[in-house]
Amino acid sequence: MSRAALVLGLLLSLAVHAAALWIGRTPPPAAAEAPVTVALVELPPEPEPEAGAEPGMPPEPEPPAAPEPAPEPESPSEPEPEPEPEPEPEREPEPEPVAASQPAPEAAPEPAPEPAPAPEPAPVPPPAPAAEPAPVAPPRITPADAPPPPRDAQPEPEPKAEPAPEAAREAAPAANDSLLRSDAPTTDRPGPVLGIDWGTPEDAIATLRANRMVVAIWRADRSGEGGTYQGRVEFVNGRWRREPIDPASLPRFARTQRRLDDVPAFNDARRAARLRLGERLVVLMPVEVERKLRASLAAAAADRGLAYDDVRVFAGRFRVRGGAVRFEIVEVVPH
Repeated sequence: MSRAALVLGLLLSLAVHAAALWIGRTPPPAAAEAPVTVALVELPPEPEPEAGAEPGMPPEPEPPAAPEPAPEPESPSEPEPEPEPEPEPEREPEPEPVAASQPAPEAAPEPAPEPAPAPEPAPVPPPAPAAEPAPVAPPRITPADAPPPPRDAQPEPEPKAEPAPEAAREAAPAANDSLLRSDAPTTDRPGPVLGIDWGTPEDAIATLRANRMVVAIWRADRSGEGGTYQGRVEFVNGRWRREPIDPASLPRFARTQRRLDDVPAFNDARRAARLRLGERLVVLMPVEVERKLRASLAAAAADRGLAYDDVRVFAGRFRVRGGAVRFEIVEVVPH
């Protein structure tokens, strides 16, 4: 027999002996129902055969172990208490493994402070409507003398009747009809009357071209102080014809108008203009030509010892020589 079999037989005999002692007593009825606890002892594994021992031979028997003392019999009056089950230790929850590829959650960024509300822009006023271009003011009809002072500076004088052509001829017997009737009064303001001798139609055309003058068609309004230009009359290819006038070209001309209605040199121009009711034929002079003309009139009056306003009628003609134009005074009639 092996050592393990000996130990097992010894334990069984002890258990049988103890059970016989326990059964031989007469326990109380309550004790008979007490549970019997049987202890199981785990046997050690069989030892390997020692080196040098012959195979198949049983190992030498070990001396028997000392018998364990038998448990003391319990009092028959007290039943053996049931062993309380040991509480299982609480297991701490294992932390879940964090995947290596999954990054740790970052802390949520703090919300940025809201920017202060921008100040509301000041309301932009609507652009002012563009001012309409002022219409081109027609030249004011004035006599040949210098422009009169403004109305607010002095009271307007009473209208004076201009002398008729017959009366002018009596005052200036040497002046012919074309001189006196070429510049009829265009306003009721007092001042000298200028009579221009235009000569023949060919002379008149040469004078217009040399001085860059324009023969225009003027229509006065009901008040007689204003009006509009209805066109112009131009000599082209040997004949006169009516053409529209460009308002943008008017500022280069003087504001003084000189009538051509009764001038024989412009009879063909007047017929080509086909004047309607209220229209008349006038000549427009550039500003520089008008200034030279007035300077000639003032010099002629001074040569005769007269002031400009003391002259009632000037008479003269344009002379074109070598491309230069001058106005020759032939008659001065004082008041």
